[in-house]
Amino acid sequence: MYLRFFLRVLISISFISFSQNETKDINWHERNILTWNDFKKVDNMPYGYGYAKANAFTRSGIKTSLGRYGDGYVVIKVTAYMGTNKSFVLRDYMSNYLLKHEQGHFNISEIFARKMRLRLKKAIINQIIFDNISDNIEKELRNYQKLYDKETNHSKNIEKQEEWDIKIANELKELEEYSNIYIKCLM
Repeated sequence: MYLRFFLRVLISISFISFSQNETKDINWHERNILTWNDFKKVDNMPYGYGYAKANAFTRSGIKTSLGRYGDGYVVIKVTAYMGTNKSFVLRDYMSNYLLKHEQGHFNISEIFARKMRLRLKKAIINQIIFDNISDNIEKELRNYQKLYDKETNHSKNIEKQEEWDIKIANELKELEEYSNIYIKCLM
């Protein structure tokens, strides 16, 4: 039974899954500040990526993988990432201000990676509970990213952007206890 669980966790590697060949991922770390070199530069936003108002798009999410396991526990690696081959910027709009907004998307993924670690730590893990936590975090993350763009108007509302910058920094600090990418979970 436990072996089946471990195999399923191993298979459910990420929420937004791309093979290693399709994308180069940057794992979140407080020292990993995005640069425009991490984005594909384009003249028109590729079809399907676009928010009509967006001048850049950051593909970020959360990956999970099985670490080690022992009698009664499993260690799960939960990592926020940014997919460079799936992230775009319109050449004419590259600015430090817009880049800071895109960093916000990456930081939001880390906030939800920390929330996932918190929930996993508090749970007794089996496949159903793991899937439930993963699904809920994925939905919450997606909705939060949309709210961020909506309220900041994709960074164009300067006042709201400043509020969100503070909010994101505060949430990262509040969840700092869960910044370790490895979480030991009871089974």
